[in-house]
Amino acid sequence: MTDENSACMGVEEFFSDPLLVSYISEGLAGNQELKILAENIRIADAEVLRLLVGGLVGHGPAIEFLRFAESADLPDPESLLTHPDLLETGARTDLLLAALASVSTAVAGDCTQERWNAAWDVLQVACEGGRADVAAIAADSLISLRSPDWPAPAAAAAFAPVLRAAQLV
Repeated sequence: MTDENSACMGVEEFFSDPLLVSYISEGLAGNQELKILAENIRIADAEVLRLLVGGLVGHGPAIEFLRFAESADLPDPESLLTHPDLLETGARTDLLLAALASVSTAVAGDCTQERWNAAWDVLQVACEGGRADVAAIAADSLISLRSPDWPAPAAAAAFAPVLRAAQLV
């Protein structure tokens, strides 16, 4: 057993006897009371989230936001940082904005030069998919995270065609 909190451990980590583990697992799987408790916790979590968001933005906007968040099916920002090609550039604009914002937010939470460059790689995929206009919003966030000693990322060159078309360069 480790110093880990036993509440976070699996049955097989806590007990070493395979027969005991199988009995416990079978009992837990068929325990209707535990299933009801788990569902009650899920409902309570959703209610707490509704109340928190409602307190921040108001009841009506909260309903719309939570409905959007539930149906958005956004990619995991950490997955995008390691595999930028997973970005769906054909997604609706709001979903693409949310996905790119989640990438820049993930980098802001743990900002290293490697993660910052990886985020620019994600934006490059968006630019190459014809969505530089959407990617520019996330680029603005990333620019603010740049350490003065970091060189400009090579992936930022993907914005060049749009900047030229706008006669900004």
